[in-house]
Amino acid sequence: MEEWHLGIYLRELEKQCKFLLIAADELESGLTKNEFNHSWYAIQNFLVAAGNISKILWPPKGGLKKRGEEIRTRLGIKDESVLNDRSLRNHFEHFDERLDTWVASSKKHEYVDGFIHKSSAVDEKDAIDRQRNFDSKHWIITFRGDRYELRPIIAAANELYLKSLDTRRV
Repeated sequence: MEEWHLGIYLRELEKQCKFLLIAADELESGLTKNEFNHSWYAIQNFLVAAGNISKILWPPKGGLKKRGEEIRTRLGIKDESVLNDRSLRNHFEHFDERLDTWVASSKKHEYVDGFIHKSSAVDEKDAIDRQRNFDSKHWIITFRGDRYELRPIIAAANELYLKSLDTRRV
């Protein structure tokens, strides 16, 4: 890849990392003010930015994988990075499909979605009935029993932001 092409990808990574970090700040603000719609708005923006970062580093289309490998190598990003996992973003992005699955397969139809709590208050419901919920004490989103910690994603995005800045300055 030519250096100026790499620079374009690095600038986009910087921007998406910055957007993710802004969304984390907005989430904190929403939680502090008990503005739950604000908090969920921030979470959704957080996940969009995280997904965009992931797609630059691990392109979903086979023909672009070499580009992702080159950028990851240049930045020292390992495949085990928390930024590689797009499953939570996919749950939000394709929520309509998740609802279709819930309608077809929930036994009790005890729909639990959008809770912001400081404990595992929703954990007693069947996993299929627990949609998007947020533990505000530990910054963990749960979706049908799967747990996604946001703080490691924030740390990885911050580190990537600094690496992309440093790489572009060379």
